[in-house]
Amino acid sequence: MLGQYRSPIAGDRHGWISDAWKREIRAAHGKPVEPFSWEQYPAIAPLTLSTWSVLKPYRGNARIRPFDFLAAALMSRKIVDIAEHPHVCCKDPRPACTLFPSAVDWKAPAWRCLRCGTPWDFDAFPRFRTYGEIVRATLQSFERKRLRADGSEPTQATMRGLTIPRPVRVESKGTIGKEVIVDPTDTDEGLTAEQLSATSVVQYRNPAERLDALRAAIKAVGISFIARNSGISRRQIRAIVNQGATPHVSTVEKIEAALRKIAAGHA
Repeated sequence: MLGQYRSPIAGDRHGWISDAWKREIRAAHGKPVEPFSWEQYPAIAPLTLSTWSVLKPYRGNARIRPFDFLAAALMSRKIVDIAEHPHVCCKDPRPACTLFPSAVDWKAPAWRCLRCGTPWDFDAFPRFRTYGEIVRATLQSFERKRLRADGSEPTQATMRGLTIPRPVRVESKGTIGKEVIVDPTDTDEGLTAEQLSATSVVQYRNPAERLDALRAAIKAVGISFIARNSGISRRQIRAIVNQGATPHVSTVEKIEAALRKIAAGHA
């Protein structure tokens, strides 16, 4: 998760992450630690201008081109910050600005909301999350895909030392694609690191397999029962089941909705 943020140290790439982990390990061993000088700066993630919605607020800037980078921040969602600064520009603000050279210069550029293009009001809107908050939230969290060495569920207090992979039971297999990358500035701050770095999964279904499963489900329930609950004629359903007819997509969706209704006991 930390790798998606710009280093708060000028000229550094990933050294700040190593330093953060070393400090966390020292703290876990009960050794004294000190705060970093960059912890109070807003955590900045580079965001590619790859879509029109992201580029639109900057279309009047001659220096900005498609596929350039912006600096994107995370608005604090703590209750105290929202209570002190309840006003925001839109339902889900996304603060961003042009890149700046050093973390100390973070307030110099013109920040605006990528959702609505409104200039960012630092006096009225909640503050940005800082590198210190991001580091603590990441390094002191636990991975849901891991268990403690004794096989028990991990918690923030017990997630220390050796862990083992969580057992996985495969219930089904399918074909998927992962084309859409999740923007880390456009996600809920309660998500885990692996969820933040995940992609939006698109599942591909073979139409023939879908129809075979549909026919089997209709046979198990009964043609007349499906007809009454779907609004599709028995003649049409018999043609799908017994004659191998290929129904329209809307017909399939109605039958599948009827099957879900029956399975839920609402038929």
